[in-house]
Amino acid sequence: MSVHIHEVNENRHEKFLSEGRKDPFTKDKLKAGDRIVFCAGCKSAFLHSSWEAMRGKHCNQIETLADFPYTPRLGDVTKLQQTIQVLTNESTSQQGKIKVLATLCCLFTGLIAVIGYFVYDQHQRINNLQSLNLGKGSQISNLEQQGEQVKQKLSTLNNKLTSDNCRNDSSQPKNIAEQVTFFETKLDCFVREHQDLINERDSYKNERDSYKNTLSGYPYSLPLGSEVNYRGELSTSNQESNPILYRLYVPDQSRFDIYLQNMEADGDFEILDSNGNRVENSRSTNTGSDELRNFNLSSGTYNIKIWNHSSDRSTYFILRVYRQTLFREITPSP
Repeated sequence: MSVHIHEVNENRHEKFLSEGRKDPFTKDKLKAGDRIVFCAGCKSAFLHSSWEAMRGKHCNQIETLADFPYTPRLGDVTKLQQTIQVLTNESTSQQGKIKVLATLCCLFTGLIAVIGYFVYDQHQRINNLQSLNLGKGSQISNLEQQGEQVKQKLSTLNNKLTSDNCRNDSSQPKNIAEQVTFFETKLDCFVREHQDLINERDSYKNERDSYKNTLSGYPYSLPLGSEVNYRGELSTSNQESNPILYRLYVPDQSRFDIYLQNMEADGDFEILDSNGNRVENSRSTNTGSDELRNFNLSSGTYNIKIWNHSSDRSTYFILRVYRQTLFREITPSP
């Protein structure tokens, strides 16, 4: 599941900073420049490091807000409180009525705030759905076709699992020598079937990942100052000729930081343009990690190609793609 990370900006998030919020996990005060996430359930703000320490889960769910939430102003009740205090000092007999009036005012103000936030939240949800651009008939048709292909692959795998070719031989050995030969043959058969099932599994996992990527709304476009994390697995069959691809749509010229991390084998990645030409290759930083930082991409559709250099070791990985907040094009000096 994608984790939406926001960078707190001193100017754009002045209201948020004025609230003096603290990370519920570390109790540290949130400040400008912090990279934070918002729990989609309770809207609480966490440092990204705290969210990872909590294993990306809060309020019994793992969703995070894709947009920085806006908190409507609840109104200035200072003058109302002063008026209530004056009335209280003037006539103690009116205290009951004043308390009721203050309570009703607070409830009314809170109700307006809740309604305002609800309207804003629904508006944002509609914008997010429209941005996915999944309404085209060709994309729906492709999803349906890929769904049928996955179903066929599952059916083939199930048939393979239920078939017992190694046990169909009804002949029985008559002596010790025949029994030894019989069991050796059976063992060889089981080994072959085991390898066939491994190959079937790897093939299905690759198609499954491709299908999941399509369902997730690819090509995916990141907002400025946001990042997305993908978790995957590189098997020994995912060599450079059989890579895993992640599509990325760049609406406007931007700079990106891309990291391939948490690997136990020698993985690599590179950026391909829409014609399959290599744009840039990653740099190895240390064992189990590759990166491409402060890299400029023009508007267009790209593929992030990931493969395994190791032929005898599989590995899980995390692909992190971060689109920088502001792009400044550097003009060369004459």
